[in-house]
Amino acid sequence: MEPVSGNKVVWNVDSLNKSESRSFSLVLKGTQPGLWTDTVDVTSKEVGTATAQATTRVLAAPEITITKTGPSGVFTGFTRSYTLTVTNTGSEALTNAVVTDYLPALLSYQSSIPAGTVTGSQISWNLGTPEYRRDQTNHYHPGGVKEGAAVNTATVVTSEGATATASLNVTVLGAPGAHMSLISSENPAAVGDNFTYTIRVTNQSVANDIHNMTVVGLVPGEETYVSADGVTPFTVTGMRSVLDR
Repeated sequence: MEPVSGNKVVWNVDSLNKSESRSFSLVLKGTQPGLWTDTVDVTSKEVGTATAQATTRVLAAPEITITKTGPSGVFTGFTRSYTLTVTNTGSEALTNAVVTDYLPALLSYQSSIPAGTVTGSQISWNLGTPEYRRDQTNHYHPGGVKEGAAVNTATVVTSEGATATASLNVTVLGAPGAHMSLISSENPAAVGDNFTYTIRVTNQSVANDIHNMTVVGLVPGEETYVSADGVTPFTVTGMRSVLDR
């Protein structure tokens, strides 16, 4: 290591023979963007002082961000919409910005705006040159495949080495489904005899409740309402019986 004093690097060359040249290297690192000039001096008894200068433009480090927004819950068999937003937050141009979304096994790709390139569980978009401080957005629509919780991650990289990552926790829920049955106590039944229908409604989902459900029994004009019963209150309007859950 050559002697360093403050912001100076000093080489003790001693003698330089006739027509002789010697080379030295000076490695610097920019700490601030701007146009900076470096100076090198050489002094000797015979020639006094000689000076050389060189100017280097130091660019700001490339900066880019990505955010992912959308619902945290998805039902199996249903599609939801998510948005990826990329912003060039630096002061320099960025090129060949590529966004890649990595879908977990719980989700499957359905569509996107603009269209992306699908490779297995990855969807990619080439944004080209993101403008300074202007958001560029992609909308994509995955569907729930099976129940569970996972992390959905997206990245953006550029030719200049700028990169960013965004993640979203997603829970895939079993789709709620109601099954109904209607069973008659007597079939056939004689005119003037009462007969009873048993109504059963079942939530087929093992993971999700069904709320604000209403069961409506429609009585045709050829039959007459006699009575009704159930685990919840009901009302009779005209030829309709309504049970609220």
